[in-house]
Amino acid sequence: MWCHCQEHCLTEILERHCIVECCVKFRGLSSDAAKHKQRLLDNFVFSCLDPVKDFSVELIFHTLPRLSGITAEEWISPDNFKKVDNVFWSDSAPLPVMLPGGSKLGDCKPGLWVSIDKRRTGTDELPNVDLFNPSKEGEMIATQSMSNLQKKIMPWELASGLGAVDVPARRLVGDERHATDRNGREACSLVLVASLIDKAPNLGGLCRTCEVFAVDTLVLGNVKILDDRMFQSLSVTAEKWLHILEVRPIDLDAYLRSMRKRGYSLVGVEQTASSKCLTEYNFPRRSVLLLGNEREGIPAEFLHLLDECVEIPQLGIIRSLNVHVSGALLVWEYTQQWRRLGRRIEQAEATQ
Repeated sequence: MWCHCQEHCLTEILERHCIVECCVKFRGLSSDAAKHKQRLLDNFVFSCLDPVKDFSVELIFHTLPRLSGITAEEWISPDNFKKVDNVFWSDSAPLPVMLPGGSKLGDCKPGLWVSIDKRRTGTDELPNVDLFNPSKEGEMIATQSMSNLQKKIMPWELASGLGAVDVPARRLVGDERHATDRNGREACSLVLVASLIDKAPNLGGLCRTCEVFAVDTLVLGNVKILDDRMFQSLSVTAEKWLHILEVRPIDLDAYLRSMRKRGYSLVGVEQTASSKCLTEYNFPRRSVLLLGNEREGIPAEFLHLLDECVEIPQLGIIRSLNVHVSGALLVWEYTQQWRRLGRRIEQAEATQ
């Protein structure tokens, strides 16, 4: 293109992009420049992709992720596109769902973009790896460098037997929720009561923990805390997907009594004369988990209402954990206990 501009004496363009001239001169002086240029041109972006003709939903959500080396869990199969109309319409132009019939992208293979750690090789030189037709050495290096990459899970896929994306609508504060798992059994029936906690970071962290482990309900002393910036920095939008109920400390006694009448067991996180060790305690399916205040723990007027008090075994000198950490540990213990039981039930059903 630069040579074309020179031939046609396009002075204004040449002056505006004079840096390109340096690149062109470097290509002529460097013995490796032509080789590296050909490697880039062999990549699907330059050799096969027609950004106008190939522009489609399949290109965006399946072909480009596949050819860019993104893990297969991130692709959206073309079969899903066939379930919708043949064309998505935008304000400016129609967007086809599938790639055009003559597209070359379907036969392309992913290129290898290899990054080598200087500390491993002892040199700044990259190995001679053909990006389009990699050698065995290149494949080995790429495999070693990409064998353990950070990858975020897809919670909505884990929650669905078919892996379909089904993100729930926002659960409004105070709404009732009746959750079931994919086998129709009652899902998590844990209610976490944080009405006695008043620090926004602790509440925000608990909110995030509850959403991650699908706790049925989080009870707060004041739902105005949801608008607090410190709360939101810890919750990272978890409050949008979690059933949250407001129970003021003054109403907590009546709320706990009402939950017992509904068949819930009341469990407190507190060190008492008769508390049980967390590692030896079996959570009832329908449990209300009461957390104490950051400074004073669970007040005496609530201890007599509880069916059990559970304490976390400690090995160090400090006598207690942060309330958010304590709550997270108990939520996880409840979760893994019932997950193990669920797996045993599924295995028993499968053998029948």
